[in-house]
Amino acid sequence: TGFASQEMSRAIELKENEEDDSDDDDDDWGSDGSGGGGGGGGGRSFIWKNQEEEASLQSEASYDLSDSFESVEEDEQEEEEGVAKAPETNNLPKLQLGDVVKLFSVQHKDGYWQLDGSFDSILGISSASIVKRLEACGIKSFGTRLYSSALKLVATAIVLVTLNKIFARDFPIDISSTFSGGQNVTVMWRIKTSLAIDQANLLSKSHPSLYSRLEIGHSWEEAVTELINTGVSAA
Repeated sequence: TGFASQEMSRAIELKENEEDDSDDDDDDWGSDGSGGGGGGGGGRSFIWKNQEEEASLQSEASYDLSDSFESVEEDEQEEEEGVAKAPETNNLPKLQLGDVVKLFSVQHKDGYWQLDGSFDSILGISSASIVKRLEACGIKSFGTRLYSSALKLVATAIVLVTLNKIFARDFPIDISSTFSGGQNVTVMWRIKTSLAIDQANLLSKSHPSLYSRLEIGHSWEEAVTELINTGVSAA
């Protein structure tokens, strides 16, 4: 009987020691920040916190990526609109240097050109169609005298812009609301070009921003491109 009592006491002690060890393990798990802290609840909180942070980061990354795609699409749309609004220049005449000589041969001695058909075969356009377009835009409303000078200005602008576009190195003319840069033109045509520029600027004094008033462009370059397209299609 005494032996049985001793065995029972030893069994109880072993059971208590195992329970104590289990409690110590739980305490250790909680104290290192990986769990524990009140029966393991802290461990679950730590895992949930990590999961929430990861989900938040994924959400932010997804938003940033989507935002980038939207930005790219907007840029592409703006570029497409920009291309659509840009004046077409495919119809510019295909000139050779010999054609430049011909153009200056029909230049008036005062420096201007006229929309009288004198350069139609050289540029491959119809001056009559361009005049009709200008009249439809209201150029006749300026009166007879100003109508005539306005046509001279347009004709001169067509030649100067064309030369600058096709032979930019030989005719580095500055074209905006006025014309300049004749002194930089190739020596062979410098005098005649400077004379044309002076005449165009003189005519412009009577017709400031003529292209804008006729609503055919925001600059001489745009206006000439538009008028050449009209003239080519009718030639």
